[in-house]
Amino acid sequence: MAEPSSEQTQPQVGTLQLARGIRLLRLRLAGVTKPYDVDFRQPDGTPRPLSVISGPTNTGKTSVLQLASYALGGSHYPDHEEILRQVRTVILETAMPAGITTIERALESRTALVFDVALDRLGETVPEPHPVEPAGDPASLSKYLLSTIDLQDQ
Repeated sequence: MAEPSSEQTQPQVGTLQLARGIRLLRLRLAGVTKPYDVDFRQPDGTPRPLSVISGPTNTGKTSVLQLASYALGGSHYPDHEEILRQVRTVILETAMPAGITTIERALESRTALVFDVALDRLGETVPEPHPVEPAGDPASLSKYLLSTIDLQDQ
């Protein structure tokens, strides 16, 4: 039996599809000065099976998780002085069964923009807006995410 080629075993980020679930690939905080990026991917661009966020106390570990949650429709983001002063938008690149999806949500926004491309290609497509609240709205971000991973109500 022939060995699979590296192309078959190492999917490229632009075409990556998961069988189920959502994997975080990159988090970008866009703001007043420069963007701040957190990369959850392996060096080849594929999702890590497990990511660990570690570091000394008060270095932003919890904030990273809270900001990812906010991008996915959470109601709160960290209210630390530095975040409030510097960050304007949270951009989260994910891998889902439908492929790469990037979600952009401005702080204080009730709408998330969903792009069907990787974070670095946002200018190449028109985003689809989804209200964050109410979560039960058929057009909501929550309904979109649940339907994308095949967990919506039947």
